[in-house]
Amino acid sequence: GVGAGVGVALLVAVIVVAAAVGGNAQLNITYRAWIPASPENYYFPEEGLADVMARPNAGIAFTGGGVRSYLATLGYLAGFQELGLLDKVRYASGVSGGSWAMMTYGFSTLADGNDTRLLGPVLKPGDITMAKLKQIDPECIRAMPVNENFEAILLENLINPFVKGEDVWFNGVNDVFGKPAGVPSDRVPVPDQSTMDEILASNPLLHEDNFVIPRPDRPFLLFGGAYLGPYTLAPFKATKRTYTALEMTSYYTGFPHVHNVTYTGDSTKTINQLVGGYVQTFAFGANAPSHGMKEKNGTLSSIQENLARLSPVHFGTLCSFAPGGVFTELPDILSFHMDPLYNTWSPANPTPSNEMGVFADGGVVENVQLISLLQRKVKNIILFFNNNQALNSQFDPNTRPVETTDMSDDLPTFFGINPDPNSELWDLSRNQVFPEEEFAPVAQGLIKAQLAGNGTFYTTQLTTIANEWYGVEAGFTAQITFVYLSRTLEWEKLLPTDVREEITPSKDPNNPTNLVSKGTFKNFPNISTYTQLHPAAELANLISDMCGWIITHNAAFFKKALGVA
Repeated sequence: GVGAGVGVALLVAVIVVAAAVGGNAQLNITYRAWIPASPENYYFPEEGLADVMARPNAGIAFTGGGVRSYLATLGYLAGFQELGLLDKVRYASGVSGGSWAMMTYGFSTLADGNDTRLLGPVLKPGDITMAKLKQIDPECIRAMPVNENFEAILLENLINPFVKGEDVWFNGVNDVFGKPAGVPSDRVPVPDQSTMDEILASNPLLHEDNFVIPRPDRPFLLFGGAYLGPYTLAPFKATKRTYTALEMTSYYTGFPHVHNVTYTGDSTKTINQLVGGYVQTFAFGANAPSHGMKEKNGTLSSIQENLARLSPVHFGTLCSFAPGGVFTELPDILSFHMDPLYNTWSPANPTPSNEMGVFADGGVVENVQLISLLQRKVKNIILFFNNNQALNSQFDPNTRPVETTDMSDDLPTFFGINPDPNSELWDLSRNQVFPEEEFAPVAQGLIKAQLAGNGTFYTTQLTTIANEWYGVEAGFTAQITFVYLSRTLEWEKLLPTDVREEITPSKDPNNPTNLVSKGTFKNFPNISTYTQLHPAAELANLISDMCGWIITHNAAFFKKALGVA
């Protein structure tokens, strides 16, 4: 009778929820959405999160750069952790390899309650021995790329006929950085318990097991991806790229600036699409609702089929898919169907419609999330350039234009200078937010610090110029600190002789641009993004140790850079 009916209903509900968790069901969801208004009056959803806004108005942002950036980022974070400065940071952001670091730092279940153990120690250079360099605590997330070979796992998945193309990159990220660190690959991030409770109250078919809250005492984490355009147009015309930056967070995902964009396919066919606005992250990729938003925030309802593709590991997958810039200029058969695809529509559109979108590594458009921090009017910003290209200590910006062999090209593009405008890998042409004449003092300041040998960093006050593409208004002044991954000669002098000799190049060793060319520490610290994905423990530890020392050795500088009195 009644008991049997309730039992059947309960069984059906369990089956529906189980299917939804697996991403195989059409799940009706209700969720918050936001339209961030105009550049002069942006509203960001975290402004409603008291714990976030109680933190000082400072942000740290880390570039892409594969395993090199992952290890350098962990080292810098360990330095801040040792100084007790991470609670002075409102925003921490990562792109590509930097997003892997945000993913593990934010969501790892290792070293429960012990962030010093999670990030690894910052050894004094005199205490660094070869024996210590060979050891990594199994609870330390530095170990991830040491223990697993990202390149080999990708190849294994690529040639496996039973692995779908869209899962190849995900499996690589998950097997190296996700599973070993205990990062959930099947739960959607939410910022806190109260947000989860609100979602569950509006969505009775969902359960706490569908969601994950970041580790406690974290800044608000930003993950940087790129939206390349509608899938129906791919491959895109390389000379008419109109890519834009995507933001992913535990609370929401989307684009802060609402504007119309024309996308051009290789056949010259075009699609005009309204881009902009945020939805709660568990709603990203859902079918378009029946109507858009009339106010700057409210609720919408949709059918979601992608719940299982919105985990922290999926954040790290989308935001690090470096081949995307090239693959979307190729036919599907040549790109192995690997592109991350999500339904893309704007809550600002009165009549939104489904449009499958192609996404990629944030470095395809902006290799460090400076623009996101400027849009949020963050007053103290530290940018960490963990790049492949060593800084050329002989470069003089007053005598000739910057070239790709002088420094990473993503830094000068913020000043409207693009050393590599025809790159097939990325399009950084829309990133200018500062006057061109401000570039030379920054470059000179970095080179001067590099030659001094205590860390390559420079801080200055910069005022924005208008950027219509990203909706950055002119006239906002912030303290910007640039940190460039480079050999650190004074730190090297303090190392034990045997360690120092291993990382000292044979040619002109006192020129910090020159790197050791062979051995375990080849290219230290600017190891290759593409060919050094599986470093030895000694190399991984040394990169993180050096970066951590740069922070702790220059504690007064970095406190000031964060606006800490």
